[in-house]
Amino acid sequence: MKIINNTLYATSMVASCEALVYGVKAGLDAKTMLDVLNASSGRSFATLERIPQCVLDRSFPVRFTTELLHKDIKMCIDEAEKLGVPMLVSPAARQFLAFAITQGDGPRDNVFPIRHFEQWAGVQFGSAPDAV
Repeated sequence: MKIINNTLYATSMVASCEALVYGVKAGLDAKTMLDVLNASSGRSFATLERIPQCVLDRSFPVRFTTELLHKDIKMCIDEAEKLGVPMLVSPAARQFLAFAITQGDGPRDNVFPIRHFEQWAGVQFGSAPDAV
């Protein structure tokens, strides 16, 4: 059950990061997007908890590393393959996490790789709090 849960989280987290960066590039406000998503059908643990707490303010505290999430999603896909269960979406999230690990993100929090989507799009989701 743990690897199923973490695989579902991984796919929703990666998809959420991708979509939110797209929204910023389209001119939408980061906080407003989260507010709308979290009151709508697009909400998930990623949009309700992780992204607001870790990405919006750019703090990226380590709560569960990219390496650990990648390990779980890989285990889930491997077990599904053994059972003959097709997995089409999860391998894309696994591949993105594997890429992030090659870029040095393995020991960082699993939402840190949003930075790759940001870099590719030329935008940043959220901002550091104003210095006092």
